[in-house]
Amino acid sequence: MTEQKQETKKGKAAKEERKEASKIVHRLQESGDFQRLQEQLLCKILYDHPEWWDKMRQQVRESVQSKEAGVLDITLDELSHDLVKAGKDAVPEEIREAMMAQIQEAVASQSHR
Repeated sequence: MTEQKQETKKGKAAKEERKEASKIVHRLQESGDFQRLQEQLLCKILYDHPEWWDKMRQQVRESVQSKEAGVLDITLDELSHDLVKAGKDAVPEEIREAMMAQIQEAVASQSHR
């Protein structure tokens, strides 16, 4: 298979994954599980891993300092983008795994309703 066909296949698979993830998030939002899981994740991170919050503060500093005019030069969208990426990357693996298990449980319980 050519490299271009492989890339096309990967792109289609990624698109399908995003589509499926979007459906799952929608179902979780409708049931109220999404907000519960989101709050639980934040509590676990803030109480069990306070260093995460320090990383977010540092990311804000770095994002602002990377701009020529500092805080006057950065947009809210740019700052949000930087923080979301850094926040996701900084979530400890043990919390990721625990949250994935809880998401799977919530989705499974919804399919049995």
